Amino acid sequence: MERLTRSLRWNCCVIDYSLSNQMECDNCGKDSAALEQVPASNFKRNRGGAAAGSIGVCDLCYGQFRLREEAVARVVDSGSPKKLIVAGPGTGKTHTFRKLVESLREGSKVVIFTLINNLVDDLRELENVPEREVSVFTFHGFCKNLLYQEVGAAEFSYSGSLPKLIEQDAELLDLDFEIDPERAFSELREGEESVIFYMKRAEYYRAVGYVDRVFTFFRERPQTIPQYALVIADEYQDFNRLEAC
Repeated sequence: MERLTRSLRWNCCVIDYSLSNQMECDNCGKDSAALEQVPASNFKRNRGGAAAGSIGVCDLCYGQFRLREEAVARVVDSGSPKKLIVAGPGTGKTHTFRKLVESLREGSKVVIFTLINNLVDDLRELENVPEREVSVFTFHGFCKNLLYQEVGAAEFSYSGSLPKLIEQDAELLDLDFEIDPERAFSELREGEESVIFYMKRAEYYRAVGYVDRVFTFFRERPQTIPQYALVIADEYQDFNRLEAC
């Protein structure tokens, strides 16, 4: 940082008057004449890596912090049963999720799932919210867990290779339709000949894959669907029609 100074000579003494009394923002590093003290936990990517205590932030960072807090308050205070949060990476979605969980009464059950394996570890910190029962899963892991709870592992095998096995069956039988269960199920095209064939073969093998049995099982037994005070679907824009149902 370049310091601009003015020197005046008086009685053979040099007196320096600093024209720049700047401090660096602990978050972005920008020079600022004044810093606002805020909790370090609200700026997880701050330059010093501070996780606790407070840090000093410039006007720009503080202004963005205030805007985010106002947006979070509107989400938490909304009376709508369904809330859509649109935010890019690093903008504080997990912080918003935490505020939503904390707003629930003690003992509330919450489930959080995502389609992205790498995000599960990031979201696991929400399982530590005091006095709330929070579970974090990948979406397929959540479905698998539910099905095992209701049916039991002894009733069937759960395999990601099942669609490939049934595709090979169709080739051996020289069927005149294409087996593409993932696409068909994702679009809920259950009446297609290929889907009917797939389900019959799955019954024969007493197995389920990632995209089949769970939806039909719980649709036929709605009373077995667990109830939660809050369900959070992270990266919801990537969910297909089946997953959104």
